[in-house]
Amino acid sequence: MKKMKKMKVIKSLALAALAVCIFTSCKEKEPEQPPVVEDNVYAGKVTVVAYGQSQESDLEVKALSTAKEDSIVLFLQRVQFVPQMPGLDIKIPVQAATTADYVALSGTGITPYLVSATGDDTPYPTFSIDNVSGKITSDSLIFSTDIVVVDGGLGFPVGLTFPTSFAGKLKK
Repeated sequence: MKKMKKMKVIKSLALAALAVCIFTSCKEKEPEQPPVVEDNVYAGKVTVVAYGQSQESDLEVKALSTAKEDSIVLFLQRVQFVPQMPGLDIKIPVQAATTADYVALSGTGITPYLVSATGDDTPYPTFSIDNVSGKITSDSLIFSTDIVVVDGGLGFPVGLTFPTSFAGKLKK
């Protein structure tokens, strides 16, 4: 009888230990933290297609946080659409949606801002930024967009589109 009682106690303890192991192993995983955009700088390559010709060059893009949680400003420094054109500093405000793993970028019909040598932002309605698609991860930024001429400025014909893409790594 004592032996049976001992066996019952051992079985009960074993079942209790098994239940504890199962309960703790089923604990939900902590979700990954989304990347934080705090004026990060990404160095990489930009490709601009003009008149059917691709031009690839080095570019730094700053992803600037804004007061709004659902937007980010992409600051393209010294970007050129064609080789004979001077490099422009352009800011593009885009929509940002944070997921568990990345920040998704989107937008269309965006008026970019030209940044002057003094740092002033001026709306630049010569172009419209359309079809923005991209993402920011913990260590990279990729995006593509169409930059469309809307008023014929700089001698470009209205409607001319410059498909543009960028892929870069976080500069540390």
